[in-house]
Amino acid sequence: MSQGNGNRSTDAGDRLSKRIILTSYALIILAAFVFALYPILKPDLQRAHFEKNLKQRISPEELRAWALGLLKTYDTNKTYDNAHITNSHPALEGQFRNPPVVWWYSASQTDTEFVRVTYGGGGFGHFGVEIGPTNRAMPDSRTARHYSFWAPGIYFFDGQ
Repeated sequence: MSQGNGNRSTDAGDRLSKRIILTSYALIILAAFVFALYPILKPDLQRAHFEKNLKQRISPEELRAWALGLLKTYDTNKTYDNAHITNSHPALEGQFRNPPVVWWYSASQTDTEFVRVTYGGGGFGHFGVEIGPTNRAMPDSRTARHYSFWAPGIYFFDGQ
């Protein structure tokens, strides 16, 4: 009788060992899958969390002060429409795998002057934030670009 009980415990031990091995293999495959996909998914994750992350790094008033300072630094009344800026605010850095592209736009008949901070590009599309004075109206969303409100004159955008 004691031999029969020994076989049962051996069988149970064998089944447990097989479960542990199968579970280990499954976890290794899952980890490899996650690590292989992370570099592909990272830009989408950064894009999805951009608004929340920027709001945690800087207040709208601080961002506007920086942007309006840029507009004062550069003569936005020149005949050209925009100019590329190479010195972005530190809160804007590290939000995406590539650094932001910052442009200022002079006032037009339909819009005030403003600064646009853009990330992304290519088939991935663009996203970012536009910063202007408090009297700047939110641009119209269209099929290729959707705008959302952060503060008066400051609007997030997503799309081309």
